Amino acid sequence: MPWTAFGLTLTAGQNPYAALFLLAVFARSEDTPLVLQPSFSFLSSTAAIGVLFVLTGLQVFADKHPRWSRVEALVSAVARPLCAVIVVLSLLDPASAATLIWAAVAVAVAFSSHYVRSRLRRQLAQRMVGMAYFLASLVLDSVALVAGLLSVIVPVGGVALGVAMFGGAAGVSLRLLFAPDTDESTG
Repeated sequence: MPWTAFGLTLTAGQNPYAALFLLAVFARSEDTPLVLQPSFSFLSSTAAIGVLFVLTGLQVFADKHPRWSRVEALVSAVARPLCAVIVVLSLLDPASAATLIWAAVAVAVAFSSHYVRSRLRRQLAQRMVGMAYFLASLVLDSVALVAGLLSVIVPVGGVALGVAMFGGAAGVSLRLLFAPDTDESTG
C-alpha cells in the first residue's frame, strides 16, 4: 500500500483532485484491494466522488485558461500537498510512525512536482501558441492520470511512470531554461 500512496502522491503533484478521485473510485470498486482507513471512508461515497470529479474538471480547465491559471496555481500550492497527505493518511495505518514519514515525503513530492510543473508550463506557454500549448498541457495531465491509475493497479509501475514524468518534466524545463530563444521575426 505505501507504493500506491506514493504513486498517487506523484499524481497529486500534477492534479490533486484527480489523485483523490482515483483513490475514491478504486476504494469503492470491489475489483481492487484498495481499502481506506475508517476515518477516510467518506471519500468513496457517491457525493464525494461527484465533488472530486467536478473539482478535477475545474482544475484542468483553470490550468489551461489564461485568466484562471494564476489563481489555480495559488490554490494548488495548498491543495496539492494537502491532497497528497490525505492520500497517505487514507491508505496507511495512522498509528504507525512510518505513516508520518510517508506524509512528509508526500508533502515534499507534491511541492516539488507542483514547482516543476508550474515552471514547465510557464516555459511552454512562452514558447508555444494556440493549440500547441493546450495539447502539451493535456499530455502532461494525461500522463499524470495514467500514473495514478497504474499506482492502484500495478503500484511499482505507477511509481516508475510518475518518477519518469517528474524527471522528464524537470529535464525539459532545464533544457528550455538554457535553450536559446529563437525569434523568427528578427531574423
